[in-house]
Parts: sequence; structure tokens; C-alpha cells
Amino acid sequence: PDKYPGANYVIRPDGKKKKITEEIADVLEVIKSIALGEKISWAKIESERKDKENREKNDNSDRNK
Repeated sequence: PDKYPGANYVIRPDGKKKKITEEIADVLEVIKSIALGEKISWAKIESERKDKENREKNDNSDRNK
């Protein structure tokens, strides 16, 4: 979103705006690279997200000791 040409928001059909963060921008780059007929492994993405959340929880609990 910070590079030209960049987008700051996604406008939904109901008119509401969703801000494009760096994380969303990274996902959009991946989406643009997907070709018709390619498959997306959502299970792996979900597993990686849960692993990241668990690591963050563990890091926070270690700091609070």
C-alpha cells in the first residue's frame, strides 16, 4: 500500500472500507500470482497461523514469569 501505484482500502459492496495493511498486501501479492487451476492448501495456512499464535502466547507467558 505504500508503493505507487498502491491501494489503501478495499471497498466492500455495502460501501464499507477495509484498510489494506502490510499483512493483507502480502496476501494480495500471493493471490495475484495464483494461476487458474492452481490449488490453495488452506490446511497448511491455518496450521501455520495456529503455530504462530501458539509461539506468541508462549513468548508472552515467558515474559510474564
